[in-house]
Amino acid sequence: MSERACEYDANAYAGRVFAHVIQACGVRHVVVSPGSRSTPLTMAVARHPDLRKHVVLDERSAAFCALGIAKREGTPVVLICTSGTAVANYHPAIIEAHHGQVPLLVVSADRPPELRDCGAGQTIDQVHIYGRSVRCFNETGVPQPGLPYGQYLRDTIQHALRVSCGPNPGPVHLNFPFREPLPSRADSYEGSALDEAVNQVCARSVTITSKQPKSCSWDGSMDLPAFISGSGALPAKTLLVFGSGDSLACDMASRRAARIASAKGWTLLSDALGPLRNVTDVPVVRFYDAILRNPDHVRSLKPDLVIQFGQLPTSKVLRKAMTEWQIPVVLVSEGLTNFNALRLPVLGHLNYADAGNWLESSDAFRAGSTLEFCSRWMELDRGCGSRYASHFEASTESAAKGESGWAWHLCGSIRTDCQLMVSNSNPVRDFEFFWRGNSFIKRVYCNRGANGIDGVLSTAWGTALGSTIPTLLVSGDLAFLHDTNAWLTASHHRGGGRLCVLLVDNHGGGIFEHLPVADGSPVFEQYFATPHTVDFGSLCGAYGVQFRDCGDWKEACECVSRFLEGDGPDLQCVRMTCDRKSGASTRTLLQNEAAQGCVS
Repeated sequence: MSERACEYDANAYAGRVFAHVIQACGVRHVVVSPGSRSTPLTMAVARHPDLRKHVVLDERSAAFCALGIAKREGTPVVLICTSGTAVANYHPAIIEAHHGQVPLLVVSADRPPELRDCGAGQTIDQVHIYGRSVRCFNETGVPQPGLPYGQYLRDTIQHALRVSCGPNPGPVHLNFPFREPLPSRADSYEGSALDEAVNQVCARSVTITSKQPKSCSWDGSMDLPAFISGSGALPAKTLLVFGSGDSLACDMASRRAARIASAKGWTLLSDALGPLRNVTDVPVVRFYDAILRNPDHVRSLKPDLVIQFGQLPTSKVLRKAMTEWQIPVVLVSEGLTNFNALRLPVLGHLNYADAGNWLESSDAFRAGSTLEFCSRWMELDRGCGSRYASHFEASTESAAKGESGWAWHLCGSIRTDCQLMVSNSNPVRDFEFFWRGNSFIKRVYCNRGANGIDGVLSTAWGTALGSTIPTLLVSGDLAFLHDTNAWLTASHHRGGGRLCVLLVDNHGGGIFEHLPVADGSPVFEQYFATPHTVDFGSLCGAYGVQFRDCGDWKEACECVSRFLEGDGPDLQCVRMTCDRKSGASTRTLLQNEAAQGCVS
């Protein structure tokens, strides 16, 4: 080691190399959780002029906030935390990113090896702490001055980012053990010797985080049937099913595939979380959940082939029908991910980038049975829509205040470009069942990777940060309460984004009302429904968030519309109080009535 190499702090050197490399690789956003052991990383990032920094006190909220940013951007977001339980608090969001294929670079500071397993404070086992929920893990070693360590660190960071945004995108984890003394002064990160050492390492600028669609072909081990490998024509009764997928690659590929499929006369089904439910220039079947509740329709609408884009839709009814059909399926996803939860016979697996080309090359539609099949689906879809309209637009209390009404009324009231996020449990189901499509919704988000209700508000705020259009979150009360610390972050970043929460408050876990044990007994209420007495107005007021209480869905949706059009402060919560039990019974009744009533 040269004399000059010893003139700078090794920890500051590691931090500076880290900050320069992530920026050179294309990282734009860094979410920082405050802590002491991570000082070398935090200081270096804070001083880098080309990185956008977001400081979030609550580590769980921080991780979900980073998740939201990464969902919107489609590129890795960096998370930095100190050692100890801070690392563990990231875990729920890491699991969601793993299952949702969201790129994250998780960076944890740690004690050096000699302070592990000896009773040193704030020390837990951080090595492989996330298990198989991360695409790769590396411990960077205790920082050392000199070019060899710098080169190793540079290459390790670059590799982690390549993996994070690669063919199977997702979270990666780097663990940085730092010895004391930690740099205590800003000038520890300055000086000619340190600048020279960092420049030696970072002279090579490599951009690797731009997320381009990957290309792959059919699985060569599969024997393709004659209608694909021979004439190139797909069966007349080809059904394209578009599931949840909030990545840009999924969005672009799905829209292209939809235009091609529509021109060829194939039938399109779209989950409300998918990219097509809000597209108006192609015919899309939206109310398939109600249609397939009718056993006669399940039998008569059996397709010859299903092409599945992304994950299967939320609808259990659709999944049951596809299981009963046992028809062959072509999977289209990113990175050859296995989304065959129903264990159907898979003919092949295409990447988003190749799906459009493959569909385009197939023969023109067979005018007879293809059009008849598609027309039948669309006819039944219109029938279901008419049934729902007659209910939700009636002058009854159930129509005005019923729990599911938000989806129908909100869809008809939004007249401004915006992003929409929907929480899990009942909101995502009502969204799937009753959302008829609105072209002003530019992106739809939902944490459907692991389907949890934790971190919903933080994720929504992450999608709102830096967005040019406002964000609307529809959340149940328990999901909202799970993550109220997100308001602390949002209020701290005033001017960084606009977020409105439409709070569907049914005083507990409404999803459990659909369980067989939902008998209204004290046991059910205490252990499943878990009712609360939270004063949401006071809660929001404590964070400086404007709160509005509404008497019916018309009033609530008008409030939301005014917010989206730019009226009022950047953070708002609009609450509608609903009855949990009547909401569950009405939801089921509506679907069953639509299923029986959409017969031509």
